[in-house]
Amino acid sequence: MRASELAEQIGDLLVRCGAVTPELLRDAVRIADMTNNSLGRTFEANGYLSEASVEELAPKLKIQIENKEISLEDAVDLMEAVGRRGVDLATAMRQLRQGAYISVDKSSNKLGQLMALAGIISQEHFSQGLYDSLNTTLPLGMVLVEKEIVLPAVLEWCLTAQAMVNAGALSEDEAAHALRVARLKGCDLKQSLLELKLSTQGLEREFGLGDLLIMANYLTATQLLAVREFSLSHDKEVNDVFLDLGMVREEIVDASQQLLLMVKEGVLTKEQAALIVRKLCRCSNVEEMMEILSNLEKAVTHSQEAVQVLDLIGMCQLVTPEQLAQAIAESRKANSTLLKTMVDIQMLTPQILISTNLCKATIDSGVLELEQGVMALTYAAENQTTFSEALVRFGWHQQGAAVK
Repeated sequence: MRASELAEQIGDLLVRCGAVTPELLRDAVRIADMTNNSLGRTFEANGYLSEASVEELAPKLKIQIENKEISLEDAVDLMEAVGRRGVDLATAMRQLRQGAYISVDKSSNKLGQLMALAGIISQEHFSQGLYDSLNTTLPLGMVLVEKEIVLPAVLEWCLTAQAMVNAGALSEDEAAHALRVARLKGCDLKQSLLELKLSTQGLEREFGLGDLLIMANYLTATQLLAVREFSLSHDKEVNDVFLDLGMVREEIVDASQQLLLMVKEGVLTKEQAALIVRKLCRCSNVEEMMEILSNLEKAVTHSQEAVQVLDLIGMCQLVTPEQLAQAIAESRKANSTLLKTMVDIQMLTPQILISTNLCKATIDSGVLELEQGVMALTYAAENQTTFSEALVRFGWHQQGAAVK
């Protein structure tokens, strides 16, 4: 089939999916006819689509459209996924049948572009990350974190910066410049914005459901980052994303919202609200939950300091629930404190316990946010280093120096 004949059949599909412009399509047809090459080979030789995508995939999708097996919009999504992002057709079709998000959403593209513009990732990492995101359904940022291309703290800065761009507080160039300065100088995003005299509107997040769930040991800081990225890329509220992904029961979300309001009004502390949420998450039915909520004073009765340290240990997954139960039993036998017992039976090293106490001190003093402290403590534990060295690794050593 001549290039012009094939282009007439599938040209609309190629243009609609953004694979080529109408001008490029016309040029490719002219070159293919002049050189007696196929349209697909011409595209591939010029660095656009693969020959297989043009010669096999596009006509197949065209037939499916004509047979009303798929819509033009679905075909565009499939062509985008297979022809441009490298997702295999079987995976793309499966995602389409399951109602999954096949196209790389604009915000994910924006986030990746911002990270590339700031020099945080290379264009190759960006392209490979998009490919892996499509095939795993993980958001782009989390793919980069799992591949250890980007640190969780850096992803947090990028998500915050992108949200500020979306809100109009920063331009993309300003956000990229601030991220670049933060990366090169080893400071956090706030310091970078202040140094550059840029807007900090929208920089500080309000203590919300995700933060409360982290304190309740129900969620990890990394999981919250994923939820925040889904929220940003799909333009949804964080609470709705929790429900959509099936991560939290609706009754837990509703109860947590009430507890967060009580925290805001000063009726409860964050730690007390987290204790209540932890108890609620263990309930097997609504009646048990209502009993806890009807007697909040009893629900928050606990040793404040021990809960905070144990919460940090749980958030960083330094011990498993089974190990914690073992340590509790051992501490009762030895008539010793739980933390001392954990060290005595070598469940925790003395260095990790020191790091945990330092982490608690930085959070209590307001020097670090909870998420930052958890990230640094987790890094210290995983890499067998000190908490202070972890702060240096994340670029937070200047804040940590304020805590003796």
